[in-house]
Amino acid sequence: KNVIPLTPEPTLAGRVEMNKPE
Repeated sequence: KNVIPLTPEPTLAGRVEMNKPE
């Protein structure tokens, strides 16, 4: 799953999504 989980800790996928240039 490439969906951002609602976890308190920043997951790698979540960080990548938030660090997206777009």
